[in-house]
Amino acid sequence: MWCKALDTHLDRAVDLERKRRFVLEAKAAPALSHPNIITIYEIGTHDGADFIAMEFA
Repeated sequence: MWCKALDTHLDRAVDLERKRRFVLEAKAAPALSHPNIITIYEIGTHDGADFIAMEFA
């Protein structure tokens, strides 16, 4: 399988479907309110890497 990147923590390829799910989950999480769910402040890309900025728990 061709991939743009390799997730070295989980030892798996990162494909467009995983990136799509990454963004969808990041957008859905702020709608939830529960003490066991972190707050997401921002999603984006920096220097070619996708990221989620969240609270430090």
